[in-house]
Amino acid sequence: MTTSNILAQVNKRNNLMNLDEIFDNYAREELSKIRELIFKEDLLTLSVCAQRLAKADGSYNDLSSEYLVEKVTDDDRARSDEIRKYYQQKLLHLTLQGTKLTKYREDLQNFLYNDTNKYKEGFVGLAYKLPYFYDYDQELNSIFDSGFVTTKRSSDSQGIKKLTFVKSILNSQRSHKSVEYWFKDDLGDRYMISFSKDDLLLPLLDKHISSGYIELTGMFYKKKKDNREFFNSHKFSFL
Repeated sequence: MTTSNILAQVNKRNNLMNLDEIFDNYAREELSKIRELIFKEDLLTLSVCAQRLAKADGSYNDLSSEYLVEKVTDDDRARSDEIRKYYQQKLLHLTLQGTKLTKYREDLQNFLYNDTNKYKEGFVGLAYKLPYFYDYDQELNSIFDSGFVTTKRSSDSQGIKKLTFVKSILNSQRSHKSVEYWFKDDLGDRYMISFSKDDLLLPLLDKHISSGYIELTGMFYKKKKDNREFFNSHKFSFL
């Protein structure tokens, strides 16, 4: 199978959703629930603990379980504080930039500033996913030079691109996990191509970019994650 055929098949699976769309699609019905639940530990701390245990042995723990409360450590509490402060600052930064918060982010803000042990039932799912969102955000931060990035071009472009490979990161924010491959050109613009985590052709793609760069031709469209602009392509082929 030729490289062009391989990438043509991989590219058919390419599906990009920006963060606001992910957040809007996530838990709208869940967050409409108004029943309040009482927890013996900070809900975000319980979520951090659950993620730690899941990474250790693949286990799933309900955030309301007594077992989880007993497993909470001071490190979990410290990481919870770190995550809370990060998103409080991020939401403040977006607001000061004039970005209109989505319904999800308004709910997130309410959750982050909750100072009681009572939470709307819909916040449980939000809390459970937040440590995973945080991990993704930190990976994304390492790809860009700053929190606010504009592309060097002002419109969509096409043609041949020689791109330097930056890194690949796992995006667990959807029900169907994906792997994002990030590149940059000689002007510093970022490019992202997303594939299914379970795509059997990814090892071949990894081999193709093992030299540290790729050359491809296609149509490139400007996208945005928060205030970070980058290029994405749904129609491309490797040279």
